[in-house]
Amino acid sequence: MTFKRSLRSICLLAALPLLLFTSCAGLFLQTWPGDEQGNDELLDEVDGLVRSLMRENEVPGLAIGIVHEGNTLVLRGYGEADRENNTPVTPETVFRAYSLAKVFTGLEVVRLAEEGLIDLDAPMSAVVPEWSGMHSWEPGGTPTVRHLLAHRGGLPRNAPFHPSGPVPLDDALRLQVESMADAWAAHPPETRYKYSNAGYNVLGRSIEVARGESFAAYMSFLALPEYGMHRSTYFTDFLPEDAQLATGYVRERGRFRPTRLYDLNWLASGNLFTSAADLVAGMSTLLETTPGHPGPLSYEALTSTCEPQYASASDPERTGLAWATNERFAGELMVWHQGGDADANALLALFPESRTGVCILTNCGSYEGIRLSVLAADCLRAVQANPEPAPSALSSRSSASVPDQFTGRYVAFGELLTIKLEGSRIKADFGPAELRMEQAGQTAAGTAYTLSHWLGDVATDASIPVDLELVRLIVPPVAQGEHAVHLWLAMSDHGYEHCPWYPAPAPLPASWAAVAGEYDRCEVTTDDGALRMSGVGYLREREPGYFQVVGGPFDSETVTQDPGAGTLTHQGIQYQRL
Repeated sequence: MTFKRSLRSICLLAALPLLLFTSCAGLFLQTWPGDEQGNDELLDEVDGLVRSLMRENEVPGLAIGIVHEGNTLVLRGYGEADRENNTPVTPETVFRAYSLAKVFTGLEVVRLAEEGLIDLDAPMSAVVPEWSGMHSWEPGGTPTVRHLLAHRGGLPRNAPFHPSGPVPLDDALRLQVESMADAWAAHPPETRYKYSNAGYNVLGRSIEVARGESFAAYMSFLALPEYGMHRSTYFTDFLPEDAQLATGYVRERGRFRPTRLYDLNWLASGNLFTSAADLVAGMSTLLETTPGHPGPLSYEALTSTCEPQYASASDPERTGLAWATNERFAGELMVWHQGGDADANALLALFPESRTGVCILTNCGSYEGIRLSVLAADCLRAVQANPEPAPSALSSRSSASVPDQFTGRYVAFGELLTIKLEGSRIKADFGPAELRMEQAGQTAAGTAYTLSHWLGDVATDASIPVDLELVRLIVPPVAQGEHAVHLWLAMSDHGYEHCPWYPAPAPLPASWAAVAGEYDRCEVTTDDGALRMSGVGYLREREPGYFQVVGGPFDSETVTQDPGAGTLTHQGIQYQRL
């Protein structure tokens, strides 16, 4: 049986504004429970945790599910799925889950390997016929299936595929793979972690090739139902007719703007629509898979997806196959994935040792995704009736790097971070805030420092892109007489932001002046000795006509310049000089 939908097309319209609504600080947080078995004490504790997160982050609507040892302890909705119509969130409310799509895409690829249909260590050219490689600055082999599953293939964040109109559903992934021939690799394969939507869309195409079916249809009608997820889909036209969809809200200047429903072309990496009820079924299927009771994957194959790949002190981001992994954040192994954008935020987290899973779906993305991970860890402790937080990953203070070896400018989260010495104190300028740095101990990745401001959250909430309580700055070991080429910002030992060194050239290159100016989609500036392309990031010149993005989500990607045509190009997007 086939489920090809050749005539269906994906809407490429961005989320369109409808109306502006006031802040939801006074949000009506009526609870709509589903079929849950937790005792009153657990439900009250989870209730308090959820309400606190929603109030502090002004979240319009949220659904949560917690499973433990085969039982659904918590399954309920809070707030509003649709504020315009006063529609409440229920466990069956369907949310856009963005990158949670990667979990089930990745698990299906591992199943293909278990069935002998692909080899995880085969080069992509042997798995996907359209793969012809990328442009590259450094020599390296061809990325493999395993590289892409663990975000170690060196692929850029997104494919250079930007059609001007609707794309037939069956063509979306194939065309993205073909477009990669015009892409520039960020790194050689296996060099280091680089989160890539493009990589998972290439993996989605490998599923189409192996199964002989349209990806969205196969995953929606055949793969997801095997996890008990009968009302989830990778394409909105496949949703049940009676599905209630949450409206996504974008927070702008203290108000909420609702967005229209639309599909993304990057189906396999970010176009999952699901509910807490369905994710509870999916988590139960995964957690109850045993050697004697296989699920869609065997116990051995499923366990392999939770094992860190390419782990090293020089690359502290820990990933399995389809999951991120962490052994310390929650006090035991946590495998998880977060997905979100401006209009939604979602988390799926499993704790295999405790046979516990937590899923959280929200219809606003104006807060840091790590807050959902903190909520998941708090829910685990509530299930375990354990009030103690996870143990710290820090050891005693020793062998700290010399401050002179890491002073200077870096790029963190797309912003400049300047480390400086003032007497015996180490300080950091991050955006408009001057932060104190205090040595906190050692990690496997290097010396950790806390960041704080004398005015606390009042001074930093609106001025820097991270919550200081959740981050530490880590200085990798530096040989005597050398300077750090990068730092790490660790989010509660949960995720790591690569922060490259960005020294100011003196004098400023003439090529900077030549590229600076107004373009139809961006502005390129040279303020304070830094070359910055708005919407892309800080740049350094590789060679005439080629610039490297420094830090941020597009770290190490390539921007090309055509002086004759007066254009810049980044991953297939062209910017015309005005």
